[in-house]
Amino acid sequence: MIDYALGCKGLKLFVNIGTSSIYGLEATFPEDVAPKPASYYGVTKLAAEQLVLQKSREKQFKACSLRLYSVIGPRERPEKMYTKLIDLGLKGEPFPLFEGSDKHLRSFTYVGDIVDGVVSVIGNEQSVDGEIINLGTEVEHTTQEGIEAVEKVLGTSIKINVIPKRAGDQLRTKANIDKARKLLGYNPQTTLLEAVKHQVEWFKANFS
Repeated sequence: MIDYALGCKGLKLFVNIGTSSIYGLEATFPEDVAPKPASYYGVTKLAAEQLVLQKSREKQFKACSLRLYSVIGPRERPEKMYTKLIDLGLKGEPFPLFEGSDKHLRSFTYVGDIVDGVVSVIGNEQSVDGEIINLGTEVEHTTQEGIEAVEKVLGTSIKINVIPKRAGDQLRTKANIDKARKLLGYNPQTTLLEAVKHQVEWFKANFS
């Protein structure tokens, strides 16, 4: 992808999509904190981010990396938490929950709020060049609260099947978006319940 971008005439900005997993088991930090990824996913995303930013440092093209926080909403992949919760909740089948993860804290961020942040780099190519920027909500919810939000929207209880812990799973994510506010005027507004309602509507329209 980088090699392809290098051959694109008129490229204004290469936007890398990173992740809060780069920070490690807890992701509550500003972008200048040293990353400590605790999963293969986090390690590989950090490597990809640095490969892109290297080209910016070498002045080969303008680039930035956006670290996303727990994106939810329509078109979420089938194996991800909320799509799977909705699917199994409607079927009356048990949801596999990693042991202890019901207490994990997450910045569950609506995809529309993420898109707003991504689009806002357009026209700001100069100011975001070489920058890492967090995109997500500052509001934290436990995984259990996420399950309860789905139950509320579906109007049913979801059966839970507790399975062994997963190595490298983050304990807490809370997006520090001071930099995004300053550079992009970023201000996510969608609540968890609103996001879940949108996702349930999408799921029912496409998969029921």
